[in-house]
Amino acid sequence: MHKFIPRLLIYSLLLSLWAKTLSAQSVPSTADFIEITTENDFYYLRLPSDRYYTSGKKLSLQAEIFETGRLAFGKLFPLRFSKLNAINTSQVEITHNMYSPFSIRWDQPQQLDRPYAATLDLNLVNTSYLPNQQIILKKALQLGWLGPSAKGAEIQRWFHRLKGRPLPKAWTYQLADRPFWAIQMQLEKTVVSRSYHLLLLVPQVQLGNIQQNLTVGLHYKVGDIDRYFRPHSWSQQKLHWYAYFHLNGQYVHKNDLINGPMRPSEFVKLFQSPQVENQLWLASYGIILERKGWELHLSQHAMSPEFTGGSSHYWGGMALKKYL
Repeated sequence: MHKFIPRLLIYSLLLSLWAKTLSAQSVPSTADFIEITTENDFYYLRLPSDRYYTSGKKLSLQAEIFETGRLAFGKLFPLRFSKLNAINTSQVEITHNMYSPFSIRWDQPQQLDRPYAATLDLNLVNTSYLPNQQIILKKALQLGWLGPSAKGAEIQRWFHRLKGRPLPKAWTYQLADRPFWAIQMQLEKTVVSRSYHLLLLVPQVQLGNIQQNLTVGLHYKVGDIDRYFRPHSWSQQKLHWYAYFHLNGQYVHKNDLINGPMRPSEFVKLFQSPQVENQLWLASYGIILERKGWELHLSQHAMSPEFTGGSSHYWGGMALKKYL
């Protein structure tokens, strides 16, 4: 059964793409896109990799059929601001994430360290753009699976063999299988708007059975930001770009990705779950380039220690988007 779940998610996304192709549209929506994202601490070249948040992969599809067609789910989300002439978009995301302890070389659970973990999830996302008010409201429902069935051990070992690097040793002692869910809501509201400059206040809340947190951030963007509140309304004949710097403070109420139940093992009793830090700082910067319907996103990220005795962590990201 666990082998069937990832295939079902992939087939569902491919079916959605096929349905969009068959749908009769005289003029395709310029907001529709498909995007591939990869994150890895290996991309942050200044520091050792395979610590904490090791790798993430995401496949995203935004299509009008998710908003108004037979597969529409966007109207299930509240706060769509139809009377304020909001631009509403909906997308589906399939995400796979892997988490490691401080060192992949230990062969059994260590005291006060993060355990191995892997997650596979499906996200349904709806976004409302209010250009006149310079507001963006994003709502998301996340349904996923945590544990060995997400195949984190097999994927990480395959990548390490491909790169000729040492194999991780203790995936046997990863977090146990369990389903998870979460609802997320994020608001972006302009504080200062000038030509080529934009400062946003960004509160976000996540509630779920694995993670619960509240985040408040200041996001600064510089470059072609005059169309930021209108999804992909730029001319495709010109190179558009903007750079950004985000600073976020986060209050963590629950994080079972650090101290959740581990899979049964005679050695698990030797593992002492670390104490989760309740206050975190997250910073990121990057650049987004767009031309002729293609978009490239390069980013770097830093996070303060997630648990007592842990270390700060750094990773990078790359994303390629094609507007349909």
